[in-house]
Amino acid sequence: GNSSVRTRSGGGVLFRNGGTTIGTFDPDGLKFGTDTAEVNALDDYEEGTWTPAFNSFTNVGSSEVRQKLYTKIGNTVHLWLELFGDNDIGWTDNAYIAGTPFSGSSYFPTSLYIPVVIDVMYGGPNYSMDQTAAGRAYYYGWGDKIYFKMGTFSNVRHVWLQLTYRTTA
Repeated sequence: GNSSVRTRSGGGVLFRNGGTTIGTFDPDGLKFGTDTAEVNALDDYEEGTWTPAFNSFTNVGSSEVRQKLYTKIGNTVHLWLELFGDNDIGWTDNAYIAGTPFSGSSYFPTSLYIPVVIDVMYGGPNYSMDQTAAGRAYYYGWGDKIYFKMGTFSNVRHVWLQLTYRTTA
């Protein structure tokens, strides 16, 4: 078919393939198909790294933090963190990680508790976890913290963390 890109008199660009509108890019953002609603426009996309701050963790320095990535699409943030140690990473039942991007009270209108996907690979023969280790990890957006309410762990080799949350940023 005939593809075309046309500027619109009211501002923006219209993308068409034959008689079908593929999308529009206007001051509201990118709108797909024939959608004209401002609230549906994709108006923000960002990728980057973030700086985690560890509280009540042991043996977690810059060399143990392998990945600390985020992708923000519109008002949704996808966050990844990977820790890799020498069979010696640990944390207590009240441990948390702060420093998540687009978080804190200025970006969250109310308190939210969001589950966190976490995977732990134990270390060598000295690996241990206490009897409350069947707890959970969750994200408290208002306070900008990922809480590890999982009991006490020690001599952990590898930790992967993934989290998705909404923001007003």
